[in-house]
Amino acid sequence: MEVIKSKEDFEKASTNSLKGFLVVHFFAASWSPECTQMEDVIKEIAADHPKTKFFRIEAEELEAISQQYGITAVPEFVFLLGKATQEKMRGADPSSFMHKVRELEKKAETACLGDEATKSASSSAESLDTRLRKLIDSKKVMIFMKGDPNQPRCGFSRKAIEMLKKHSVEFGYFDILTDNDVREGLKKYSNWPSYPQLYVKGDLVGGVDIMAQLEEEGSLKGVLEGSA
Repeated sequence: MEVIKSKEDFEKASTNSLKGFLVVHFFAASWSPECTQMEDVIKEIAADHPKTKFFRIEAEELEAISQQYGITAVPEFVFLLGKATQEKMRGADPSSFMHKVRELEKKAETACLGDEATKSASSSAESLDTRLRKLIDSKKVMIFMKGDPNQPRCGFSRKAIEMLKKHSVEFGYFDILTDNDVREGLKKYSNWPSYPQLYVKGDLVGGVDIMAQLEEEGSLKGVLEGSA
């Protein structure tokens, strides 16, 4: 476990070299026996979790970073994929902590792509436009959203997923919070400035407002099925 001693250490720990890893920021205090307990737990399990990077941050000494993450007590843990916060956990509960690490490690393995059909789109040799096209075409119905269908990370994405699930349509998804190139590039590619973005048969349908309008008109199901 790496110890963050300065703002510079923290910025280095937040670089793109950690892309694809689950990052756990452990906000601690040297005077806390609970923090000592959890530090021992992390040292014990770190070798078994090579795709997770653990960083210890002295909460009181690095107050600006603590405030950035809303830390008000120790021990507290912030779990990130890329630079996106996935979960926060407070207190010394080794069992719950290890369960959360395992759960989010699994998510880290597939966070960049919604399902197996989209994996071919990640080749670094491809241009961004080619990659975006492959992602869009990877499923008949494809949604680019914040979070995933089981845990949308904004109200608009949640509403869009509810409409898709209502019509029992099979769809692929991409979490744009895990890849800034896709997040920014798709807005230019589609000339659509916000998320979520819904595509059917490779064509842009629109965002959640368009979906809601189609739903109100009774035509969303037909659009999703490609018959409207």
